[in-house]
Amino acid sequence: MSEQDQNQASHNPYTASTFSLDEPKYEVNGELIPNGVKVNAGDAISWLSEGFDFFKRNPGIWIALVIIYIVVNMVLGLVPFLGRLATTILAPVLTAGLMLGCLAQDQGRELEIEHLFAGFKRNTGKLVMVGVLSLVAYIAVFVALAIGIAILAGGAAMTGALSGGAQGVMSMMGAGMGIGIALLVLVTVLLLIPVAMATYYAPALVVFHDLEAIDALKMSFAASLKNLPALIVLGIVVMVLAVLSVVTLFLGLLVLLPTAFAAHYVSYKRVFLNR
Repeated sequence: MSEQDQNQASHNPYTASTFSLDEPKYEVNGELIPNGVKVNAGDAISWLSEGFDFFKRNPGIWIALVIIYIVVNMVLGLVPFLGRLATTILAPVLTAGLMLGCLAQDQGRELEIEHLFAGFKRNTGKLVMVGVLSLVAYIAVFVALAIGIAILAGGAAMTGALSGGAQGVMSMMGAGMGIGIALLVLVTVLLLIPVAMATYYAPALVVFHDLEAIDALKMSFAASLKNLPALIVLGIVVMVLAVLSVVTLFLGLLVLLPTAFAAHYVSYKRVFLNR
């Protein structure tokens, strides 16, 4: 086969995929830096800029990946109770697949739809365990919230009853519950932040460095804590851009989400490989 024919075959959409995770090329270049390095807060902007470059290399596949990702989560979410559990447990698996897709692009290869599900072929058990542990943490936080609300309601009712019977109960419930619940919600958000920090880099650490789930969660938390200013800047910019996507009838999310996923990969490289 001539070189021209080979090039045409490589771009033929009907050609069988050559996707394989067994090849050495899917190994990252560089040694893992335990707990990562500290970067500047402003580096978050460069992460997004580089993430957008990833998107521009193959926008069609990136948009397809994001749509499939959203549809998978929506379908799972339709299953009562178990669906929400499944989305949390499988989130690290799908994220790891996208990280492998970014690695392929980073090393000069094509991004493929199969990358989204590549986490089901590489360290799947460890990735699922990351999801299970994060689910347990989320449940613990919301159980604590429910207990706090129950204690708050009981305390307000008892205080009201002692001070003025039924009318006192209603008065105390109305006056105290609003402020109390607001404080509980604030505490809940503060508790959820460490969970998010622990899970942010964990899929990449598992799929690229074969870490055990608990070790990946610990290292992700340590690196995120060290680089909290940069992650806050990243989160704020992404949220602002998400709000602005309203003017495009949310079509802007089809660009923003791939950019954010790729920025996630770029930040992993900067923090854990220092490159």
